[in-house]
Amino acid sequence: MTKFVPLAALACALSIATGSVAMAEETMPTEGVEFSKNDQLYTSDGKRIGKIYRVTNDGNAQVIYNNRLLTIEASTLSIVEGKLTTSLTRADLKGR
Repeated sequence: MTKFVPLAALACALSIATGSVAMAEETMPTEGVEFSKNDQLYTSDGKRIGKIYRVTNDGNAQVIYNNRLLTIEASTLSIVEGKLTTSLTRADLKGR
């Protein structure tokens, strides 16, 4: 019986950990825009920002712009004329 207790505790801890991850994924806002690493990202006026460097755990896009790592919120992204576009302008990006 004493060998079973640590195993049961580990199983319980794992189920709690995976349950919280699943809940976090379910509550993440989704805008219906699918994107991934290396997709090109454009500003609202059609200028290229660059490739998406990384997608964060909460679904935001990270790009390297002017030698800085910027996080672009997923809520600002949409598909315009077949291109992944943010509602931000270059001026907005420079101010970040």
